[in-house]
This record gives sequence, C-alpha cells and structure tokens, in this order.
Amino acid sequence: MGIKSIKEKYNYSIWLDYLDRELIETKLEELINKGYIFGITTNPTIFNKAISSVNYYKNKINELKLGNYYEIIEKLMIEDVKYAAQKLLKIYEQTDGYDGLVSIEVPPYIAYDYQATIDKAIKIFNEISMPNIMIKVPGTLEGLKAIETLLYRGINVNITLLFSIENYKQVLKCYVNALTKRLQENMDIKNIVSVASFFVSRVDTSVDNILLKINNHSLNQRFLGKLAILNSYLAYIQYKRYFENDFKLIVSKGGKYQRILWASTSTKNPNYHPLKYVYELFLDSSINTIPYETLNLLINEELNNNIKEEFFRINNEKLNEDYILNEIKELNKYINFDWVLNELQYKGVTLFSESYNEILYNIINTLELINLK
Repeated sequence: MGIKSIKEKYNYSIWLDYLDRELIETKLEELINKGYIFGITTNPTIFNKAISSVNYYKNKINELKLGNYYEIIEKLMIEDVKYAAQKLLKIYEQTDGYDGLVSIEVPPYIAYDYQATIDKAIKIFNEISMPNIMIKVPGTLEGLKAIETLLYRGINVNITLLFSIENYKQVLKCYVNALTKRLQENMDIKNIVSVASFFVSRVDTSVDNILLKINNHSLNQRFLGKLAILNSYLAYIQYKRYFENDFKLIVSKGGKYQRILWASTSTKNPNYHPLKYVYELFLDSSINTIPYETLNLLINEELNNNIKEEFFRINNEKLNEDYILNEIKELNKYINFDWVLNELQYKGVTLFSESYNEILYNIINTLELINLK
C-alpha cells in the first residue's frame, strides 16, 4: 500500500517536517505530485538548519541587511513559507482545506505573552495572505488564551508542543469555543482550519532515560519504548470522542473538525524501528509530520511494497483506555508522568528559543563576513 492510497482510504496524511529554499526549488513539486506529502510544518530549529546550511540565504541576508535582525528572520521565513504554500495550494483546494497547509511559528520568545502572540500571529498571517497558512502557537497557558482569540478572529492555528492529555483537552475546548462563538455571532466558519500537534518520541526519550537510571529489569520490560505511543493513543481516543459530539455541530454548520497531528515522530533510539512512530500511529483521520530523512525511509518502504495496511486495524485494537490508564497509573508509582510531560513542553519552548537565537547569530555572522569583503 502506498502513501497516497493510505491518504485516500484512511484520511491519514503524511506532512513534511522540513523546509528550505533548495528543497522548494528542486524537490517539493515532485514530492507533492507523487502523493508523498500533503502539507508542511516548520519551526525555528528547522529554519536554523536551513539558514546555516543552504547558500541561498547568504545572498538574501545581504539583500535584507538594512532591516533589523528580527525583521530579517521573519522575512526569510515568510518568503519560504509563502513559496511552499503556493505549491501546495492545489492540495488545499482538493481536500477542502484539510491538507495542503504550511505552518509557520510565532517567535518562541513570546510563547508566554498573550498579546504579543496575537499581534505577531495576525501580522504574519496577513502578510503571507494565503488561505493555506497556519500559524503555530505553543499550547502554553498564555498560548491557549491567544489560540482561542486567534481562531475566533479567523486565523488558522496549529497548536504545537502538546504532550499531556489535559493540555490537549484544553486545546479541543479552545477550538470548539472559538468556532461556536463565531456561529453565535453569525460569523462564517467554513475556511477556518486548525490542527493540534501532539508530540511523540520525546516522551519515550525522557521516560526511557529515567527508567534506565532506576535500572529495574521488570520495569524496563514493561515500559521502555511504550509510553509515547500509549500517551498518543489516549489523545487519539479523546480526539475520536469529539467526532461524536462537539465536532458534529461545527461540521454541520460548514466548519471543519480539528485534526490531530503527530509531531516529533523520528526515532531517536537506534534500538527502535526507524519508522516506529509512523507505523504505530497509523490511525484514520490523523496527520503525521515527519523529517525529510524519515520521509525517504517511508518512500523506500512504499517502493519495496513494505507498508502494511494491517497496522490500521492493529492500532485501533490497541485503543483500550482502561488498559492505558492502568499502565500509566503503574508507571506513576516510580515516575511522575505528568511532571515529565509538563517539563517536555517547557523544554520544547526553550529549545526553539535557542534555535531562534542561533538564527540571529548566523545572520549577524553572515553580515559581518560580507562587510569584511
């Protein structure tokens, strides 16, 4: 079974978690036309990698040198995202706006600032001015308030850095509240699109590290490499509940349901299958955004006829909420799982902030080298 046929049969979309100018100009159209990808996500770490490794940006930075450094970063990001969105627009139109989307993140240093998040999100959204753009906003406490306001104002939002089920429930409520309020005020909701990005592999990385320090053989047998998927299955169960209730009203009024997106799905542990967080998350009506290297692995699997449709059945049979909650309850005797998840969100914001600062450094360094010539 191929990536495109999985999309057609199960509404399971592969998105690419990477973007740079070289990719846009040489490979992106082919990936889209062959049905390998149906959307793109970006973040400060991705742009830092792009800007530090692709020569195109050096000349572009020189062209923009009269602006301040923050403006240069924003313009570089916006230009790439808009270019990619133009190439994906036909997918957006073919899928009624559920796919063909490109995400761009607000600067992470405003993740805890409600008003700054709103102002920046609206500015970026209006500047790109395309229907298939989503603004990424971290699901922090302050971010949640901004998310509901942005959705109410008609801004497409990708809520990112979600790790805990409670946080995810808050996000679902924000989406429903915002669109319900628009309906009550006779405002249109049909073009508003949102996804909730639930992070996966980092959960195993953190829990596994703690388990290995505890060094209990039976605990390791039971929990190593398991919690990321169990946690994701809990989120998916909650997601499907909304299909039966809150999403029904929104869809009946012409709106869209908020799809769940699996993020951080590359395998960090070499002992695990490199497509572990792809195959074990074959769940209908969801999205999996994967790095370029992981995408190439999946394409090779398709070319060798190794993608197994049966994973959709197997994974659905594992959606046993009572069993999963009991496993987490047992884990909590040794590890405070909620603390791990909250810490991961905090570290995620910090990591993206560090990447953003590295972009600043690269721009400053590039301009200094140009001025020396």
